[in-house]
Amino acid sequence: MLPESMLPVRANTRSMATPPSGAGQPQHIRPASTPTPASAAKPAAKPAAAPAPAKAPLGPQPPKERILVTGAAGFIGSHLIPRLLAAGHPVSGMVRYERRASDSSKRRMVALEALQARFKDRLQLVQCDDGLAMNEVVARTRPEICIHLAGRSWIRESVAWPELYVEANYRTTVGLLNALHLSACRRLVFASTVMVYGKDAPLPYMEECLGSAPSSPYGASKLACEALVNTYHALHKTETVNLRLFAVYGPDMREDCVPHLIASAIMKGRPFTVFGDGSSMRDYVEVSDVLAAIEAACRGHESYAALNIGSGFGTTLMDLLRLLEKCFGKKTELAFKAANRGELPVAVPDISLAMEKLHWEPRVSIEAGMARLADWFKSPACPLNGNGAR
Repeated sequence: MLPESMLPVRANTRSMATPPSGAGQPQHIRPASTPTPASAAKPAAKPAAAPAPAKAPLGPQPPKERILVTGAAGFIGSHLIPRLLAAGHPVSGMVRYERRASDSSKRRMVALEALQARFKDRLQLVQCDDGLAMNEVVARTRPEICIHLAGRSWIRESVAWPELYVEANYRTTVGLLNALHLSACRRLVFASTVMVYGKDAPLPYMEECLGSAPSSPYGASKLACEALVNTYHALHKTETVNLRLFAVYGPDMREDCVPHLIASAIMKGRPFTVFGDGSSMRDYVEVSDVLAAIEAACRGHESYAALNIGSGFGTTLMDLLRLLEKCFGKKTELAFKAANRGELPVAVPDISLAMEKLHWEPRVSIEAGMARLADWFKSPACPLNGNGAR
């Protein structure tokens, strides 16, 4: 059992005087003591003659501005683009056509091309392989908002080949920021990562408490990108938002992510490899909640140096394993190996700042989200079932 100070909470720990209740509950269950919003309290009685109070504004609605999405064929990008189109935005999706692309990337490209044929007037897919092409693409598409999702994100790979992350993350972001500035793009939303936090950062993670250093070159490259984004805001007054995404999961997620690896092992009847003792804890946040946060970050004109985007609750690896076994109705064998270098033992955020600033709240519980993921694995859309058609 983790010490009480490490238990996951959604409450605003910036102003907490006492530890949150909820110790002893399963790590993936929301504490019953989560504060009730003030808006849910029963209003006081008013004199009959008093006028009815005005309804609170719903907040700014997303303008139908031109949006550029980098990493369009990635897991998050391929889920985001249909939502932006449904909201009425003209969208440009930046992609790379690589012969060595993963099967999932190829499937998503096919799906995006079909979507392009359907929305010919509002969706264009643009190829970008280098800095020169970046300038041309941005000048041609003239985005008013850019959602920057592209980059590499394999922790173990970054430990072995850190130079790949200087190129794919840092230099690509430098080129994009310069191109966006030259084209007078109004707003940039950057997808950063939980891995910017160091192993010595206090828990739950708060945006202003990073710790001494990221635990991997991947995290370091993303933190450098955050600094660049904030520099362009200070230097050129570009509106910018850095979103620190925690462990995003959902249908058609990347094959190397833990929920996919567990589900695949269960489906194939193969052992699942546990690196460490299974006590590592992550905040697993369903992709639809992340999309809602990204859309919220596109609204308004305020800039934010960093916002944590997660569910607000942690789940140990062993709890996640048992939950997915329950969703599939079958068990899997386990094989234990030493923990990987560069991994964080516990990664649970305080998300109160994002909830306050973006007027956003995650809505999908870990139980409902993993059930949805299991349903996708059992469906014809999953390549493990044959055709992998979407």
